Amino acid sequence: MTHLLSPHIISLTKCYTCKPLAKVGNIKDKDIPKIVKKLRTELGLTQEQFAAKVGVTFSTVNRWENNKGEPSPLAMKQIIDLRKKVTKKLPNKTGDQK
Repeated sequence: MTHLLSPHIISLTKCYTCKPLAKVGNIKDKDIPKIVKKLRTELGLTQEQFAAKVGVTFSTVNRWENNKGEPSPLAMKQIIDLRKKVTKKLPNKTGDQK
């Protein structure tokens, strides 16, 4: 399975407060809706449930997924943290849990 939040995006945690989101980690503005929605669906969450985990409102997640806004650096850090948890739960190449 290909994941939209690849390791180069994970590096955002090192400098998420110093640069605009689109300038860090080679993220393109057009990819943000796909990244957010894919992570949310991988977690099996509704927009409302995902919003609660990230610490924003349902309408904020809806705007992100519909390309009407982008996550703040703090929200992006929360998203990355959730992504790390999902990645740890994915089986590795041998089929064992990480």
